[in-house]
Amino acid sequence: MDANVNGDVVVVGGGPAGLYCATQLARYGFKTVLVEEHASVADKVLCTGIIGADAFREFPLPRESIVGTLSSVKAITHHGTELPYTPQQPLAYVVDKGAFNRALAAGAVSTGALLHTSTRVQHIAVTGAQVRLRATTAEGESLSVHAALAVLACGVNYQLTKHLGLGAPCEFLQGAQAEVPWVWTEGTEVHLNKAFSPEAFAWVVPLQNGYTRVGVMRARQARGALECVLDQMVPQWRGRPDIRLAAKPIAQTPLRRSYAERVLVIGEAAGQVKATTGGGIYYGLLAAQMAADTIHTAFDTGDFSAAGLRTYERAWRALLADELTLGLWFRKLYGWLGDRQIDNLLQAIAHNGLKDVIRRQAHFDWHCELITELGRRLPLGKLALGTLLGL
Repeated sequence: MDANVNGDVVVVGGGPAGLYCATQLARYGFKTVLVEEHASVADKVLCTGIIGADAFREFPLPRESIVGTLSSVKAITHHGTELPYTPQQPLAYVVDKGAFNRALAAGAVSTGALLHTSTRVQHIAVTGAQVRLRATTAEGESLSVHAALAVLACGVNYQLTKHLGLGAPCEFLQGAQAEVPWVWTEGTEVHLNKAFSPEAFAWVVPLQNGYTRVGVMRARQARGALECVLDQMVPQWRGRPDIRLAAKPIAQTPLRRSYAERVLVIGEAAGQVKATTGGGIYYGLLAAQMAADTIHTAFDTGDFSAAGLRTYERAWRALLADELTLGLWFRKLYGWLGDRQIDNLLQAIAHNGLKDVIRRQAHFDWHCELITELGRRLPLGKLALGTLLGL
């Protein structure tokens, strides 16, 4: 039996960006329908869970979900050079992503958003004065959702954006992570080791509950690489069948266009992800607020055209485009360097007074100024050329 649901706005995807956007839309007084494909917004979440301190200051995020504090970071190279960094204030917090999402969902529902879980959207169409979505519930029942406007916040599932002609990000890495029941380091470690990842890095994030998140980001075979990382760091993990390894794609570039007639795309679905770290929660929240504001204006003016909604893309690109572009360039430059060049760079930072530059300009979510300053002071071009000549 088919069921129909009507609303002013439908948000597809119950991740942080979708949940926050739905909350803001409901606060603005719009009848907001939120559709999530899993049985719970806490299901199948793969995320390091590190969220910059600024996000907690700018947004009403659930502090009860915090399970760790990023108060020290140590970069470690393949050759054993270590570069520790301890900021004056915590850079970020580590959250239980499931608890984080559940709290955001409770906030969305309390403001009036209508949450439909176990509901997978399979088709979207813009027809005249509305958007129509066709979905299927876990019980196999059909659900039709009708709204004036849709927000796509469906993560790395690009079926709907492709159907609308918006495509998908053109570059991806893979992320893989496991949570193990041991702690062997006091602070977060970033392993710049080409054996772990030629293109990016591996991470070790200790939690307050006696567990540690271990992960790796690379172009392919991330799960196999994670097994190698765990074998080296905690080989006893092999005897624990309860340890689950999970992997997912991580967008490295934004969508060519994140808007269409009566449709906006936010968060991971729009590729609003830091190429340097693979993190996207903060940028997704910023985009969610901009999308909600754009929708508010659209209802005020009655203009739901692509041209009218383009203000959303202009707003988020003005804020984030330079960060995304320079971050991708820096990550690719790192990928061109070899282990010895990376070791030399960390030694240069340690011995040339650049730790003070990092201390002044390091910011968990905004990297442009620091990348630019390090590019000016370090022989990155010479090192990259030496690497290419040695291939």
